[in-house]
Amino acid sequence: MITVDTLIKITLTSYTHLSPSAEKITKDVLAFLATRATFYFKDQGFSHGVIKACMPEDDTNLNITAAFLKMTALHQLLGTDTGAALLAGYKRAANIFRAESSKDTSEDYTLMPDLFQKDVEKNLFEALDNITSKWHDTVSDHEKCALLASLKEPIDAFFNEVMVNDSDPVMRSNRLALLHRIIRCFECFARFQELD
Repeated sequence: MITVDTLIKITLTSYTHLSPSAEKITKDVLAFLATRATFYFKDQGFSHGVIKACMPEDDTNLNITAAFLKMTALHQLLGTDTGAALLAGYKRAANIFRAESSKDTSEDYTLMPDLFQKDVEKNLFEALDNITSKWHDTVSDHEKCALLASLKEPIDAFFNEVMVNDSDPVMRSNRLALLHRIIRCFECFARFQELD
């Protein structure tokens, strides 16, 4: 599939006499298209947060169809009780990780499953592993959202039973590593930090 970026560059080969550089023109056109797409998505009923979460950060990766499909899947997920609880779990993980990791001189958190003390830690780790093993073979955005939705119960159980900020620094670091893995799992799909 040809990208918008490539299409613009091919078109510009016919206009070599233009004074701005092809790179600048491409950047400006992509920025314009991204802005127009954002207004279009708002008109379709998507929230500002969902749009920001699903639009590429770099305009050169602009794919309006892919963004629309991702927004549709995410919007539908967040409209359910499971989706709302899932977002709350993600935010809790992200907030705790940000607050606790800011106290550390190093942010090298290595996840060591052998250190898990509670079944809920093991269950969450296994649920994350399950998603990782299926992610690249899962094509549909709706199916990816369903995979993320499977994390609701393991995340809820983890926070109900586990104190992340353990007095044992090794346990604390391991649990922060588990939180970091949750965050990365969600952000493989979209920038969940943009959601309200």
